[in-house]
Amino acid sequence: MAKKKKFKEQVVDAAKEAGIPVDSVPEDLKAKKPEPETPKPVRNGHLQAAYVLPHYRIHKDLGQVVEMEFSFPLTPDHKGNLPDGVEEAWKFIDKKNYPSIAVDAIPPQTVTIRKAPDMKRDDYMLHLASVLIVQAKLRKVQEKGKGHVKTVMRFSFRLQCEVTEPDVCKFADRQFGKDVWLEMSETQGKLKLDRDIE
Repeated sequence: MAKKKKFKEQVVDAAKEAGIPVDSVPEDLKAKKPEPETPKPVRNGHLQAAYVLPHYRIHKDLGQVVEMEFSFPLTPDHKGNLPDGVEEAWKFIDKKNYPSIAVDAIPPQTVTIRKAPDMKRDDYMLHLASVLIVQAKLRKVQEKGKGHVKTVMRFSFRLQCEVTEPDVCKFADRQFGKDVWLEMSETQGKLKLDRDIE
């Protein structure tokens, strides 16, 4: 059984049979490879991030902790969706043209981790109330693509959790190296809002 020819091959063959030089085939008949659409890194209030790996250690006050490291490149879509202090540091590093900067004193966050940004509210991999963000850093890095290099701003940080619930360790140990979606909000802000409602 003969292999079916692609449309472009059919046009070229027809041009050859008609004695038309292949170079004169109209551009609109030549197959065009569409550019792949870049997925949005912020959707439904969720931030796409790479969960890099867990770091277990002994904290002087909390005892055993796991610090789960996350990282993602910043885009204009991230503006207004980052924890307090991160956008200010981003503006500062751009203005001063520094290669990197530590971001300190990020308020405690309530973080929900999902496989996809459009999952149901109660469908999540892990929910962390009042978790600390430690070792947060903004850094300019060069990412290599197909034949070109571009400089991007990368935000990396660790979520510090006490090793008390099995769900935390199960996620920390089994999900690293995967892309996840983070929903983050300031814990104190939520508490204040709840008080105002009552």
